[in-house]
Amino acid sequence: MSESEPQQQVAAELDAEILANTAWVTQHIERVEATWRAGAQESALSLIDEGLVRVRRWRDVRLWEMLLLRQRYRVLMMMRRREEAEEALGEADRISESLRKLSD
Repeated sequence: MSESEPQQQVAAELDAEILANTAWVTQHIERVEATWRAGAQESALSLIDEGLVRVRRWRDVRLWEMLLLRQRYRVLMMMRRREEAEEALGEADRISESLRKLSD
């Protein structure tokens, strides 16, 4: 086994984990939106909070956390809970900025 084979295996495992996590977040956001459209606003917020608890256990959660926080912002704004919505958006923006700095 060459020295790079273990590194390639680790990279492949991380890629698979990232894809699985992204698929889960996408499906979870779809559930949140369906719940919201069904008129269950508080349930939609609960789903978002449950999603945040789950993704915060993952390795580098910033991307998924940002997506869920932006979803939280939208739901709270539709519920006219502006102050809470602005907090969620501010947190999402801070994460977005930290990701942007990493890519520079």
